[in-house]
Amino acid sequence: MKEGTVDTRATLTEFALRASRKAASIVGATAHSTESRMSWVQASLSHKIDFAMKGLDCPTAQQYLDGCSRLTRPIKTEETSRQPSIVVLGILDTSAIFGGMATLFRVAAALAQQMGRPLVVAQTMGATNANACDTFRALGLTPDAVKVTSVDIRDRTNDVLPLHEDDIVVVSAWWDAVAISRMDRKREFVYLIQDYEPIFYSNSDDFVAAEVSYLSGKFVPIFNTSELRKFFATKDYFNASDACFFEPAVELPAIPRSQRPDDPHKLFFYARPGVARNLFRTGLAAIDLALGQPEMTGWEVHCAGSTEVPEVRFRNGTKLIRHGKMAAHDYFASLGTYDMCLSPMLAPHPNYPTLEFAMAGVPVVTTRWETKTDLEHYSGLIRLGAPTPEALAERMVEVARMTDIERATRAQQGNIPTAWDETLAPAASKLAELLK
Repeated sequence: MKEGTVDTRATLTEFALRASRKAASIVGATAHSTESRMSWVQASLSHKIDFAMKGLDCPTAQQYLDGCSRLTRPIKTEETSRQPSIVVLGILDTSAIFGGMATLFRVAAALAQQMGRPLVVAQTMGATNANACDTFRALGLTPDAVKVTSVDIRDRTNDVLPLHEDDIVVVSAWWDAVAISRMDRKREFVYLIQDYEPIFYSNSDDFVAAEVSYLSGKFVPIFNTSELRKFFATKDYFNASDACFFEPAVELPAIPRSQRPDDPHKLFFYARPGVARNLFRTGLAAIDLALGQPEMTGWEVHCAGSTEVPEVRFRNGTKLIRHGKMAAHDYFASLGTYDMCLSPMLAPHPNYPTLEFAMAGVPVVTTRWETKTDLEHYSGLIRLGAPTPEALAERMVEVARMTDIERATRAQQGNIPTAWDETLAPAASKLAELLK
């Protein structure tokens, strides 16, 4: 092609891509608007049909509010003569059994075993009506240790939750806490608090509702980590300073580090664009800055946690290597192949990948937030930075400079539990005592 001429093919390609993008934007906006409108119309018609069938012209304000969100609708209950049990509200779908949901089931099972009661899983949502025993086996819990059954209450309009007056209900999600607190029950329920859930939302009705879940006074709290309890102790919702808590256990397979001297250094990025508190864009910008420093020349960047991660290229020329949402076995088997982990978390909880990588001997960079200023009591390999690209990039470069001796020394500092039975037993014992 002669100098000064235009590459017609490239120009046409660019024009086609721009036109396609514009069309997609228009279609997307229209679809979103249509979807929102249809959703409103559907809800409105549903209300009118429901109340017309009852001979009413319109719902009460409370009935309208109950119909606005499937999550916050009241749970229908009926008395049962079965043995008093531990009833846990959760999801049995195997695709949802990770992190917080797995921890919820572990806590409920530990309490059931401590109190000598059967365990009933009330399925509140999910695509399938999964088998409770199969789910618990997948978690490594022995169904023989406690009798486990389930009941399906995914349809709040028709499904009914059988409850004995002496049942102890265990919840973790704020909407389940709200639903149980609205019931006319004398028994306190157990509220497993695993994060500060109001920050999952912008300033909104849901932010307010999540805060309200802490104000009923009808529950006994238990915190997932001392860090979270420390944060709630600064709030005025209830007295958190003496509440039950446990530190999460990290049970890793015995897989040695596989790094060889001639291999490129590898960074793992816990990437979840759809979860605001995981700061995907901030983390991506931090990585791009860090790769511009000589200490991180030639590093590979891998990510997992979501299928929504876009394809991008960093300033060192390498593309982000995307692993999607990894199966648990593949994820744990890969931990020892990395040289560093970036796991942002703008919340009081340390987050599980931070603890898991540190347990595997891999230095971790994560974010400070309010009372979460130092995590060395978990591991000397955890470094915190301000939630800005510049601060996180600085921490990553510091980690890249670590010698093998410094890493080994830091890995010996702190304490992360290695067995769920051991870390949950004291908490379950204290919880059972409070519930008597």
